Amino acid sequence: MKTNKYHLSYRGFLTILFFIALVMFIFAEPIAEAFAKLLFQLLYEVCKILGGF
Repeated sequence: MKTNKYHLSYRGFLTILFFIALVMFIFAEPIAEAFAKLLFQLLYEVCKILGGF
């Protein structure tokens, strides 16, 4: 009786991890840039509310 529901072997799991890491490496800069812009906008709004700038 097998309890493994997804039938994912160790090698398959490593392959999927590798591809996820590869995609994250390729798209890291645009994602980071968008995140930084969002964070900056949020900080700017908070500062405006608090009376700064």
